[in-house]
Amino acid sequence: MRTDASSLLRLGRPPARLMVAIIIASTVVFAVPDLGIVTSVWPVIVGLVLFAVGALIMAHPHPDPFPLHLSRLVLALSVALTVLIDVNLPDSGWIGYAGWNFGAANWLFFFLTFRGRVALGWLGFVMMAAITIVWAIWVGRGYLDGVDLVARHAGTLLMGTLFGIMFRRAAARITALQREQIVQAASEVAALTEIREREVQGAQLNLEAREVLERIAAGDYRRADDQRAFELLEASLRDTLRGAGLTSPQLTAAAREARLRGASVILLDDRNETLDATQAAVVQSAALAELATLNTGSITVRLLPPGRELVATIVRNDGQRRRIDIPATADPSTPVITSPSTVRSDPAGPVDRRRTAP
Repeated sequence: MRTDASSLLRLGRPPARLMVAIIIASTVVFAVPDLGIVTSVWPVIVGLVLFAVGALIMAHPHPDPFPLHLSRLVLALSVALTVLIDVNLPDSGWIGYAGWNFGAANWLFFFLTFRGRVALGWLGFVMMAAITIVWAIWVGRGYLDGVDLVARHAGTLLMGTLFGIMFRRAAARITALQREQIVQAASEVAALTEIREREVQGAQLNLEAREVLERIAAGDYRRADDQRAFELLEASLRDTLRGAGLTSPQLTAAAREARLRGASVILLDDRNETLDATQAAVVQSAALAELATLNTGSITVRLLPPGRELVATIVRNDGQRRRIDIPATADPSTPVITSPSTVRSDPAGPVDRRRTAP
């Protein structure tokens, strides 16, 4: 979740649009009553249009700081507004609400500073002040009249600047708090997952080993078939600890059947993260195919650490050594790369490492 002005004030939503419409409408209300003392009416109409366009631009939803090109456009609109209305004001006497342009332009500067463009906001105010003072001197009002027309708006802009700074600091604290909450939630989920995994492992251990442990405790473990059952149980428990990512019901059953036929089966998980569904399906399919035909010798199914080109390897040795490499990009339609090599009864004999495709 973003925590800038655009998101927290919900710019672009109906309430924000209503607020902008109220500001534009109130400016029109201030400009209309004193149309009789201005030189011409059309500059007032054009000025109101310029202000409305600038206000609508500043209400555009966008992460802060506000885009520089749009900020410069708003600055240009405020300067054009100032020039257009200043030269349309009377040369002497009370200006009244005919000077509505100063407050309107200051609104635009306020929005600029609030949305992270502080320098452009104050630059606009300085330019408005300079134009107004030059105009006041030019028409004979004197520079003090020019200063008086714009000085009262400096406080509003200063308030907007300070409010914008505090708002951004508060938003940064909110963002930091949200990140802390996310980290805490992730930690709690990980802890809960670990607890549930321990509960599952405990339940599995109770299911598989309770009867055997009770028989061992009773001293009833001398028969050869019982010892074989104990060996199979130990191997199954080792699979759970060393090959957690490979202990699906189908693969566990296939490994048990292969062990019952006299083969040695080792399942290793060096990945420590869950495979995606496609990769898991390819690995399991390849492992099941090898286990189904293994009667003697040994087989090692290993999930490799993440970040490698291969996701898993299957090494089978039942008189002839064969290695199956499963790429990380494998899918059910991708052939598995197999590396066969002939192994003599002498382990020190030469090994043929030529790769062929099945």
